[in-house]
Amino acid sequence: MAKQPSPPRRLDPIVREMLEALHHQPAAATIVLGGGVAFKHYLDYRDTHDLDAWWSPDATLPERDAALTTFRVLLRLIADRHGLAVNERRFSEVVSLELHDPAKRQAICSLQLAYRDRFLGPPTPTIWPPLRIEAMTD
Repeated sequence: MAKQPSPPRRLDPIVREMLEALHHQPAAATIVLGGGVAFKHYLDYRDTHDLDAWWSPDATLPERDAALTTFRVLLRLIADRHGLAVNERRFSEVVSLELHDPAKRQAICSLQLAYRDRFLGPPTPTIWPPLRIEAMTD
């Protein structure tokens, strides 16, 4: 029997703020959370400062472009509250929106969006709808 996901007890405060900002945003339906934050729903084993996500396979290119615009605005609002900057980097098919501390010259956390053509199973709802997490089945 597969383990049922539950909300992580411990999350980086800015990552939690990012999740709350995405909550109720229609654009959040275009992504599926993966990586450490998704895994923390199944096993809360380590901290992570990145919010990794895959584009939902049913999201069209115009929907992804519109969502990316929304994500930039949301992250800029969070960055402004914390005295941070937003840097955007692209590598291959990945877009990384990084909250950057100019004084320390380092990224604090990021929202990384990538394309993926296969998923382990249907995405699972989160407590931040319409956000979903990647299924983690054995």
